[in-house]
Amino acid sequence: MTQTISQKRRKLLIASASAPLIATLSSGAALANASAVQCIDDVTSAPGAQFSENADSVVRMAVPFYPDDEIYELETGFFDSSGSPFYDDPGQQDGVAYVLRMYTPNSDNSCVTSAGVWPQLQLGSSNTPLNGTCLTSFIISDTCDTLL
Repeated sequence: MTQTISQKRRKLLIASASAPLIATLSSGAALANASAVQCIDDVTSAPGAQFSENADSVVRMAVPFYPDDEIYELETGFFDSSGSPFYDDPGQQDGVAYVLRMYTPNSDNSCVTSAGVWPQLQLGSSNTPLNGTCLTSFIISDTCDTLL
């Protein structure tokens, strides 16, 4: 009986190998776009500053931190956590804070431009942090409009 089953299987395999196959594959663009949107949505609640370099997987930048007034020294000046400029003496620097790098995605989420860093830029609809593993889902450009 096992010989009969094996023979039937063999005939079925031979018959299926000779039949033509027509298959339609969907575009990967929709899947890539959905992945990019998920990357943005996953980090919209990330804390602005961490005090450990590997506290999370969000793209961050090290900046001098002044704990007396909770002031962050950015390339453009001193800022408090609400994004307000700080003009007084910030006191003694004590360590480093790892602040969010902010990006602005284009309309179809295929490209992002670097917008700046938190706290100068607060989390919002046009400024978003990105998960480090998601950077491969985007083209990072100075201007997404000029891409071909």
